[in-house]
Amino acid sequence: MHRNAELLLSFYAALGRRDSGAMNACYASDVEFHDPVFQSLRGEDAKRMWRMLCARERPERGGEQHRSRRL
Repeated sequence: MHRNAELLLSFYAALGRRDSGAMNACYASDVEFHDPVFQSLRGEDAKRMWRMLCARERPERGGEQHRSRRL
């Protein structure tokens, strides 16, 4: 397997575990992160974003589900 593929698999496995430390280990120190919500983050700011998101409480499984209503 190509090392980039291994890196991506490691990153998304860590995301599934909400392991920001392992996710951030996949990033270079000069990482540039872009998305519609956080826009443009670089370096430590991108890593802080993952720490903040992974630290948030997980939604309960099997709890109440929201359903759309017909109008």
